[in-house]
Amino acid sequence: MDRRTFVASSAWLAATAGYTWPAFARVGASSGTLAVVDMNFAHGRAFAQHAAHVGMTTLEIGDDIGALWHSVLASHLASTRGSLIGIARASDSFVLAHLASRTCRISQQTLKQNGEHTSLAVFMIVPATNCA
Repeated sequence: MDRRTFVASSAWLAATAGYTWPAFARVGASSGTLAVVDMNFAHGRAFAQHAAHVGMTTLEIGDDIGALWHSVLASHLASTRGSLIGIARASDSFVLAHLASRTCRISQQTLKQNGEHTSLAVFMIVPATNCA
């Protein structure tokens, strides 16, 4: 990864208070990666802004993560062998992990929200064949 990609990828890491790891930057810089965000939260908006800056396609979760999985995300993972990274409610991240668990590798970490009652999770979903 070149310096410019590292610096750009690191910008949103600050928005997530450092609750992520280097694999996120590597996956985020690869082609075919979709950013999946919950725009109801400041962390989600910051990540969406970063994703747009680096040219990543961004999808807003909306009200039904299951419907998004079945209508867009599963077919994206199957057809492009791309990955998903994002920030979502911990409950939505749990559902995504469950839906993707048969064909993908999932990494996630819960963010502690100060002053908000909803837990968020930073997640990465990579098709199993993309992993070494």
